[in-house]
Amino acid sequence: MSNLRFEKSKFGKFWSGKGFYIALAVCMVAVGGAAWSAFGGGDSSLMEGQVDDYSSQVVVDWGTSQAVDNPASDIPIVVSDPGDLEPEESEPESSAAAVQAPAEQEEPSEAPAANQDDEEAAVMYPAGKNVMKEFSGDELVYSQTLKDWRVHDGVDFEVEKGTAVKAMTNGTVTDVREDPMWGTVVEIDHGNGVIATYCGLAKNVAVKKGDAVTTSQQLGAVGEIPCEIAEASHLHLKVTKDDQLIDPTTLLQ
Repeated sequence: MSNLRFEKSKFGKFWSGKGFYIALAVCMVAVGGAAWSAFGGGDSSLMEGQVDDYSSQVVVDWGTSQAVDNPASDIPIVVSDPGDLEPEESEPESSAAAVQAPAEQEEPSEAPAANQDDEEAAVMYPAGKNVMKEFSGDELVYSQTLKDWRVHDGVDFEVEKGTAVKAMTNGTVTDVREDPMWGTVVEIDHGNGVIATYCGLAKNVAVKKGDAVTTSQQLGAVGEIPCEIAEASHLHLKVTKDDQLIDPTTLLQ
């Protein structure tokens, strides 16, 4: 009995000392072996299937769109601030900035003053205003000098011999000549297709071919007209516009 008690007392001392730690180590080795047999040494296909199922449900977004085999639709969306879902509204511009001031309208520039020459163009009577014989156009009139009927291609202004004859408007002298029917003639191009022929001047005229003349500039003086010598002293004025005979008085005012 004494030996049995002695052995029990030794075993008790051993278990209460180093024996406890040895038993704990054995248990841990047993647990590790079981784990290895389950995961490492067991059926690897089972582990791979579990991993595949898990990876098919996990999607990592790296900035590109990827398909998800089993997308979760029941996951609630957590919004920390409801205002994050509302579109940002830009602050309205102030009324002063939004309403633009109307562009300043430029005042219309004053119309350029009319050219003095244009104002006086075609208004100057060349020698008095007393019309002795009118322009006949296509109608025939009796000539006291030639004793026949003919058209009167101009207007006769009755004036005394020596009366100054003036340019009715600006122009350029295109011809100065002696005509057996009309005496001394000065022809002037007044522009815009208007050409005037001043007939029956005295021989000493004041202009020559090529001269530029201005309104009321003196061309010469009243002389004689051979084809109308039987009539009173006068100036015969003939005018064409675009090579067509016209009534000179339509240009005069």
